[in-house]
Amino acid sequence: MTPIHPKLTLATNFHDMGQYSDAIGWDLDFRQIDPGPLNASVKAVTMAYGMILNVGFNRKFHQVGCAPEGLLTFGIPSAGVEEFLWCSARACGGELLNFNQDGGFEGTSPAGFNGYTFSFDADALQAFATSIGFESTLENLVRKISHWHTPETVLLSHRLGRLFSALDHVGTDVLSLNAEMLNEEIATVLLETVCAESKRGQAVSSGYRHMVLRKSMNILMDPERLPVTVAQLCAEASTSQSTLKRLFLSEFGVTPKSYIRARCLSGVRDELSRAPPDTFIVDVANRWGFWHMGQFAHDYRSMFSELPSEVLRAKSESALLAD
Repeated sequence: MTPIHPKLTLATNFHDMGQYSDAIGWDLDFRQIDPGPLNASVKAVTMAYGMILNVGFNRKFHQVGCAPEGLLTFGIPSAGVEEFLWCSARACGGELLNFNQDGGFEGTSPAGFNGYTFSFDADALQAFATSIGFESTLENLVRKISHWHTPETVLLSHRLGRLFSALDHVGTDVLSLNAEMLNEEIATVLLETVCAESKRGQAVSSGYRHMVLRKSMNILMDPERLPVTVAQLCAEASTSQSTLKRLFLSEFGVTPKSYIRARCLSGVRDELSRAPPDTFIVDVANRWGFWHMGQFAHDYRSMFSELPSEVLRAKSESALLAD
């Protein structure tokens, strides 16, 4: 690859996943599904023909999205990350995740998640693959596989952990000292893993379980179709309440009712963050299916560690300062 000096271009923390998605330039829908204040950290380092992100989330998330267009993107959770669901398959720390499947990606990251994503210019990575002897067309290899596991990817996750820890404690000089790893070794490990393991990789399930979850998510990700009851969700997904409950507990670790409540609470928060300061909170809450305001305020505070009135108060104070 063309020599390049790796450079730290972003190192910050976010308390809002919309701002996080905008900062990294990805089309993402993050939905927090456990209560508590959010802290999402990200560091971005440029490398040859691409970028590596070191990300961390203190809360549990259901995430749906697409990697940046024109890029081939992969991820490796830190080696200590517990088992989680990735594109309807089980994955764990140290495995290579594929962000390039048809239709995008979907996963449920546990609280305390930490890991790395690698986004390469597709043509540049293909040219590098050809230059070191790989004959396969990469884009064809990465359409159906959800993830791969090799000792090399586990080792790479450990090395990246040490590198980013040193970046925190020593400073950016450590990037130049590890330029060969960042510019060539990472890409080589990814190429060897994808090309050698594609036939043995785990394909995304297209069975009944995936169909029910997909139908459910099509509803739950559409604000125009919310609020919705569990019974309505079962009818739309053509399944029973017991089956839907088992699937949600397996996929997200919460019941359908809890997921719907968390989704609607996020909807209230999103709407309040865009609303004028004189908005009536009760009107917004009612639109999202919350009628008992005492219970609503309790659930909202448990989820976001703040009251809904604090969102509007902050907007009002900002408006006064602007004047």
